[in-house]
Amino acid sequence: MPANVAPRVVSAGMENALALWIQDGVPVAAMYAPPSGWSAAQPLEELHGDASDAQLVANTTGSGMAIWRHTVGSIQSLRFSRFEPATGWSVPDVMPGALPRPPGEAPPPQAQMDDAGNVTARWPSGFDAHQTQASRYTPGQGWSQAISESVASGPSASPALPSPSSVR
Repeated sequence: MPANVAPRVVSAGMENALALWIQDGVPVAAMYAPPSGWSAAQPLEELHGDASDAQLVANTTGSGMAIWRHTVGSIQSLRFSRFEPATGWSVPDVMPGALPRPPGEAPPPQAQMDDAGNVTARWPSGFDAHQTQASRYTPGQGWSQAISESVASGPSASPALPSPSSVR
């Protein structure tokens, strides 16, 4: 790993860990498992454009989710890849309906994962400066369509996330 890169590292089960970082505009991942140690760095994708604001979550069963902002010109999207211990990283895809604000204009996306592998993600909306967007990933179903929430409404007034509508 280059000296100027700061990876995100999370525990992924008993003694395992996942790492994610952006290198030359590309999301790169590695896995730690004893006794072999760290795996070779693996680019998750190499699309035209630049990846940034990488986020990584995992649970105690070893599943993980990488989320990053992808910029091509003035077009913003959120992309993701899922990690499963038995199969490794999934082919990256676009989070449906997600429009994040450009890098530098807002904080990066935030995510949480439970032990069942469900992931909830939130990020500042690129549609409206007074809104955030949220989506939920359910294993076997995929991500729900992103929904917009008013920043002023607060967490107690946030609408429930819809069920995922697409299989990934």
